[in-house]
Order: sequence, then C-alpha cells, then structure tokens
Amino acid sequence: MGMTKYLFVYGTLMSHAKGQLGTDQRQRLASESYLLGQARITGQLFDLGDYPALALEKDSALFVYGEVLDLHDPIATFAWLDTYEGIDPTKLAENEYRRVVHSVELKNSGPTEAWVYALNVRVNEQQLIESGRWLATVRDTTWKDL
Repeated sequence: MGMTKYLFVYGTLMSHAKGQLGTDQRQRLASESYLLGQARITGQLFDLGDYPALALEKDSALFVYGEVLDLHDPIATFAWLDTYEGIDPTKLAENEYRRVVHSVELKNSGPTEAWVYALNVRVNEQQLIESGRWLATVRDTTWKDL
C-alpha cells in the first residue's frame, strides 16, 4: 500500500472537465501522467459548489465514477497537487481532503489500487450526487457512462 503510481480523479481534474477551476492543474496533470481509462470507486459523491468531494463509506452501495491516471513521478506531482487540494501537512485533521490509497475498479482491466483525494470532514448529506457522476451535474455531455 502507498507505493502505487495510480491516481483516481473524479471532479475538476478529470480530462473532460470544462470548468475554469482546475484548468491549469488539468493541463499540468495531463503532461505528468498517462490516462489509463474510466474507473469507479465505492463511495458517495457530494456537490460542494464548484467542485465535488468523495466520501469513502465502506458500507456504501453507491459508486463514484472517474478516471485513473498513471503518474510519471508521483512525488513531484503530489508536491503541487496536494496544495491544489488544500492539504496542509501541518493540519491534517482540519484539511477538507486527505490523500489515501484505495481500491478502484478500472472499466477495462478490473480492480487495482490508486491514490484518491477523499473527504476528511463532515458535509451536508443533502448535497449527495446519487449518480456518482460529477460531470453529469455540470452538463458535460462528453462524459460516457461506465
């Protein structure tokens, strides 16, 4: 655990995302990784306004859909990506997200493990996106269902 080069993205960092938020980070991430393909993870997706958040609920019957990237140099990428995700290593308990390794299911090749930015704080349950698809909520028709 912890040594994987894979990263699961499900919101502003997805290759098809169109929003202003994350534009520079998407481009940088694309240059620092290889897109393995569509994937899903067990959990719940919440709408936090300009971006979503994934809650890793072990007993959840819901899936969150996204993509898995193979990072060329994970240490270098996470150095700036953790900052984008608002992770302050000196205040881990207070950060909105935490970065953890979790099981994901690649559409084309089955289960693997990937890093994922998961919710670290409580959110309003009314913000749940039951479909588990962030881009569908921002009217992005380029995203194909798994």
